[in-house]
Amino acid sequence: MIEVPQTWYQKNWVTIALLVIFFPVGLVFMWKNDRWKTSIKFVITAAFGVVAIYFFIASPQESVKSIKLPYQIIEMDVNQTKTIACSLVPEVSDHSSKVAFYSSNEEIVRFHDDVLTSASEGTAEIYAKSHDGSVSSNKVKVTVVDRDLQKKKEKAKPVIDKIAAIKTSGENTVSEAQKAYNALSSDIKPLVTNIGILIAAQQKTEGQAAEANSSNDSVNVKSSQTVYISKTGKKYHRKNCPTLKGKGTAISLSEALADGLTPCSICNP
Repeated sequence: MIEVPQTWYQKNWVTIALLVIFFPVGLVFMWKNDRWKTSIKFVITAAFGVVAIYFFIASPQESVKSIKLPYQIIEMDVNQTKTIACSLVPEVSDHSSKVAFYSSNEEIVRFHDDVLTSASEGTAEIYAKSHDGSVSSNKVKVTVVDRDLQKKKEKAKPVIDKIAAIKTSGENTVSEAQKAYNALSSDIKPLVTNIGILIAAQQKTEGQAAEANSSNDSVNVKSSQTVYISKTGKKYHRKNCPTLKGKGTAISLSEALADGLTPCSICNP
């Protein structure tokens, strides 16, 4: 039987050497070597595969050395979104795989995956920190302002000033302030914070008017009141005054006052 000469890569020692020195090439030559049993080839290939996977998973990844946010102060409107691309050393495409994002008050502003979202008026701080907590970024102050609300407050301010002036001015200012307040739209009226002053001034004015009317009514009633006089006396009396002895003459109070008569000190009409 004629023995077929082996090529150099079919020699066992070459295959073994390559498996040790550079296993990917060694595996190729091993599968080309017909002298090796297929079962052995599968076992060796599987073993190298397990080793490769182990080293890939277990190999330590480079940790974050620094994190930097590109702002010191940020001002936002309510319900606004802004991308804050932080800088990492070493840099990676997926920042969330290396760092976590934080806000000091998520009711005001939320910070997740490089995205900043404002929720309500106020001030908060945002920052980023490595997952192991060893490295933190600079803190950024975020101020959220409701610009639509600010515009409404600007429209309400002249009315607030008019109401504040009521304390030092007269009735005309109350009327002017009321007209200015009535001219505001329903969504701006709640922003007039000193409306209580206007209400109190109105109640005071209405009370004074009612008191004046009551006083006038009282004067009119008294003027039409019937009193009694004697023929020679300088006083006016009630009908049953003992000084008249039932002989008084009835006249109106206004007539008695017009004649210069004064009230009797005994019956006190």
